[in-house]
Amino acid sequence: MIALLAIASADYPRPPAPTWCGIDMDGGDDELSGRDLAAPRGPLQLGLRTGGLGDAQDPCAVSQVDLIAGGSLLVDTPDFYGRLQAVGAVQMRYRVHPSDLQVRLRAELVRLDQVIAPVGVSSFGLGATTIGVLQPVGRRIHGATAVHASVVLPTGYAVGARALGADLGVTADRRWWHGHVGLVGDLRVGRGPTAPRGAVVATGGVRHPRTPFVLDVPASFGWTGGLDHLGLAPGLRFGSSPRRSRWREGFRNVNGQVAVYVPIAGRERTDLSVDVRVGYRYE
Repeated sequence: MIALLAIASADYPRPPAPTWCGIDMDGGDDELSGRDLAAPRGPLQLGLRTGGLGDAQDPCAVSQVDLIAGGSLLVDTPDFYGRLQAVGAVQMRYRVHPSDLQVRLRAELVRLDQVIAPVGVSSFGLGATTIGVLQPVGRRIHGATAVHASVVLPTGYAVGARALGADLGVTADRRWWHGHVGLVGDLRVGRGPTAPRGAVVATGGVRHPRTPFVLDVPASFGWTGGLDHLGLAPGLRFGSSPRRSRWREGFRNVNGQVAVYVPIAGRERTDLSVDVRVGYRYE
């Protein structure tokens, strides 16, 4: 009896409790055990501004490499004006233990900016470089929240002046919904006006915890002196769960998203924006 009591009272190391961000999913909460652990969290990242300025971030600090391809299109037939932008970028994220602070580096390897007008202008080459940090501030079984900030450096070519920008935001993710709110600002460098600009950005969205479908409503206020944009952003996300079949074992750390943004109202003139990302977690 004494031996049994000694064994029961022994201070054995306990595995970490399951969390929203996927730590120790081998047991415990059935909802978390069945989720796609590698799938991105939070609102869709749309890349509406250069260098991803003002984008929501995944509130889970991870070590991951992302390949990003995106673009936007504007067609104004009556005024014979159009603009096509496309970008190819690589992003590296690293989680610093044990604080869970995440540092991020995003480099646009290729950026195309084509203005279609009676006097056309275009640029093609390197794009902006973004440096960011993220700190989770609330990690629970049923959600995660993080504060994040970034600086966009004008390292590439652009039509007109280049932007030196910064943002600060908070992103939250829960079972059925997610949201983001932040402040954005930039200062133009080079040709053209250099007056600083600022905006308040916000995104709210819904999703089903066991399907890849996401629907967000992004908005921005102040960039153009009023409502910059209000739109719909449907998307698909994927990730692999450790409980999948063996033939998918090699892809268990692969994740990604496909997002489309369509404006509803606002002064910013963009007809369509697309963002595609594929990532690999290496921690």
